[in-house]
Amino acid sequence: IASMALDASNSIKAGNSLEKMLAHQMVAAHELMMKSANSAMNELEKLNNKQKNRQYHQEEGIEYQRLANSTAKLMNAFSNHYLTLQKIRSGGNQTMTVQHVHVNDGGQAVIGNIHRGGKGKNE
Repeated sequence: IASMALDASNSIKAGNSLEKMLAHQMVAAHELMMKSANSAMNELEKLNNKQKNRQYHQEEGIEYQRLANSTAKLMNAFSNHYLTLQKIRSGGNQTMTVQHVHVNDGGQAVIGNIHRGGKGKNE
């Protein structure tokens, strides 16, 4: 896990210790999530086989649900770490640009980014 953590901190170009720690935590959460998801899938496969043979027991269903919940929580933790990293890098600020466009009767307006000058296949 250490080599993956170092690779992650290099990949995100961590600029300080806090960003490095977040990258390492993201790797740990990802690693645990993958193992938990694999275990959950194995439990689900066992459940499906036992249901076919009518040997279903409540304990297997509970174990599958526990693992699935753990997987979901770890996915959420990873996403939250990523959002935290974005907030640190942006200073927590968001920018929104509002432009008012007035179009007179009979006029037409195009809203969006228009790029001209590129050559297409047919030009």
